[in-house]
Amino acid sequence: MNWPERIAAGVTALVCLAFLVRLLLPAPAQQRLDSFAGRHWYRLKVAAIGLWRGLRGRPQARQQQKVDQVQAERLAREAIEKARRGVERDGNVIRPKAFKGRDHDPH
Repeated sequence: MNWPERIAAGVTALVCLAFLVRLLLPAPAQQRLDSFAGRHWYRLKVAAIGLWRGLRGRPQARQQQKVDQVQAERLAREAIEKARRGVERDGNVIRPKAFKGRDHDPH
């Protein structure tokens, strides 16, 4: 018998033992035990689902963050280069060449 089979057999034995103990308890104690088990089972299930989603999504989120950071750096470099190339300076006023010939104030 290998170790996964031993673990499965042990878990099965523990569950059977827990159900046997529950059957031996009086009805009010069974209700308290059921209530206690239900609350903790729900908490355990919610925690397990959250852990699963966190572990499953974490590498994808890191990869997407790296892609976004590289893209943002590239866009910033392009904007800086574009600003350096296409401007005329008139004292402290910077006039982009892209605005030449366009009427920006229609009034």
